[in-house]
Amino acid sequence: KNGMVPLACPSKATLRTTIGSLNQFEVMACRKGLEAAQHEFRIVGPGMDITRPLQHAQIDEWMVQMHTLVDALELGDVFTEEDRLKLAKERLRICVIIDVATRCILAVTFFRSFDASIAVATLQMAVEDKNDVARTAGCESDWPMAGAISQISADTGSQFIAEEFRRRCSDLKTDYMNAPAGISYLRGHIERTF
Repeated sequence: KNGMVPLACPSKATLRTTIGSLNQFEVMACRKGLEAAQHEFRIVGPGMDITRPLQHAQIDEWMVQMHTLVDALELGDVFTEEDRLKLAKERLRICVIIDVATRCILAVTFFRSFDASIAVATLQMAVEDKNDVARTAGCESDWPMAGAISQISADTGSQFIAEEFRRRCSDLKTDYMNAPAGISYLRGHIERTF
């Protein structure tokens, strides 16, 4: 029309070939967002060279709902419906230390609120014998995972950057390091725990 020549529509195969030749990072960023593209195309190396138990541990904390724990432990029959409704509103903080080399849990603590003293208590549990805890909990095996940790990494939560926690790490001759905020994949072992 109006003296213009109509454009030829390319075939589906041509479109696929053209899209296939585009920068795949940019294609994913346009389709799924920049964060998804960065996650998909992130350069991943072998990580730290961990060769022995207690060489490196990771610590973190999460908020958990009590009813979730009760269900996971199959204790639902012990509680009345009224108790279960109360549990649905109850939240606890759980703090865990995992050994990177063995993937063993060195310590786990539960508290209503979380501060540096709780992080210190979890660190203390990691270096102490926990066989009494295992027996009291009715475990079928002991819990021998304990000892001096050479290096520990944490996120930048206030409880982990507090002077009290860092001082206790120093007292134990444990090198302390923080991963940058918001980059959880740098501490993947502890992040995958929950």
